[in-house]
Amino acid sequence: MSPHDIHQSRNPHGVRPHGTSRAERTVISASEIGGYKYCAKSWHLRRQGHQPVSRKLQEGKEYHTHLGETVRKLNAVEEGALETAGRARKLLAYAAVIMLVSIPLLAVIAVMPAAQPLALIPIAGLALLVYAVLIRIRSTMAVWYVNMRRDKKGIPTFGEIIYTDLDRPAKVLFSREQMLSGKPDYIVEYDENTMIPVEVKSSTASTPYNSHIMQLAAYCILIEEKYEKQVPYGVIVYGDGEQHRIDYTPELKDELLDTIAGMRYDLKLGEVHRNHDSANRCAKCSLAHVCDEAIEADSDS
Repeated sequence: MSPHDIHQSRNPHGVRPHGTSRAERTVISASEIGGYKYCAKSWHLRRQGHQPVSRKLQEGKEYHTHLGETVRKLNAVEEGALETAGRARKLLAYAAVIMLVSIPLLAVIAVMPAAQPLALIPIAGLALLVYAVLIRIRSTMAVWYVNMRRDKKGIPTFGEIIYTDLDRPAKVLFSREQMLSGKPDYIVEYDENTMIPVEVKSSTASTPYNSHIMQLAAYCILIEEKYEKQVPYGVIVYGDGEQHRIDYTPELKDELLDTIAGMRYDLKLGEVHRNHDSANRCAKCSLAHVCDEAIEADSDS
């Protein structure tokens, strides 16, 4: 029997233990759930204190930090552009008033040479109009640039970002009912009753990985309990900026709860084995150097 088979036989799907044992009281993080789905053995090794060794982990942290900084810079540019647009609207209104006042003045100037200095008023109005149009164009171009950059990076634009953990530590969300914690990369407020979690991955994928979907589902539970809002779906954004919508269905929630139960079962058992047969995963694993169940590349069937 392979370690994979052993793990499956000791962790029956659908078993959700209840009680007050140490395993049931242990707080599990959303990121751990993703790690467990990727490889239970690797997850347990990290739980035991083994440190991962991977250049990609550092690159991922740097990617998140850079993205967080980009979000803040774009927000600042957009805020400045909107302020400029508001100022342009006021200047356009002033210019319109001046130009309207200038119409009778032009008639006066035509019959009264002594009133020639009043000709400066329509000239000032025209200059103000040109200036207002120019700064309005500038603000429009700035908003276009911000939206273009957001689209390229997969930064959410379907609501207001009210929470982010990309480049600055955010408050940990916690579910007392599930003994679950986590910090999503974004929480987007879609409307007053709806929130959407967004998880960013520096890697690329044409189809979201199940481990990432489970991590996102954990954030859905956390937001439901913390904010008492509807969470109809979540979004995974990969390194190419592609957004993948994941519907938060009862079936997905059940799969997540089964996974959490399996993790607690393994913690209680104290013996965790590899739950996959992929040599590719082992080759990419940051804990392969301390794993006694790693699959050699040439043994992958």
